[in-house]
Amino acid sequence: METDRNSKTQGPAPAGTVKAVPVREFAFDTETTGVDTAQDRIVTAAAVRFENGEPVQEWSWLLRCDIPIPEASTAVHGITDEMSQHQGINQVDGLRAMRDCLLDGQLPIVAF
Repeated sequence: METDRNSKTQGPAPAGTVKAVPVREFAFDTETTGVDTAQDRIVTAAAVRFENGEPVQEWSWLLRCDIPIPEASTAVHGITDEMSQHQGINQVDGLRAMRDCLLDGQLPIVAF
């Protein structure tokens, strides 16, 4: 309901004056060397920003891991030690880029 500041009564907004609020969402996903948050590392991450259900910007990072990627993890995400070491970026640089991406979106971060 829209309120006219010059009027003392409230009522529905006149037809055609209601503006749609754009729906902005942010999806973020990681693949790791395992599930132990104290020992395992992020191997790769991706993010997509959506507006009104349409992707408008995408990011992805492949990190150079400082620990071996277990075969069981490679079986899940397909990233090998060789790929990580030869194509990956420095972990610190990658994690900073992820942080900046998430914070620059100025959207709430919900994890479950």
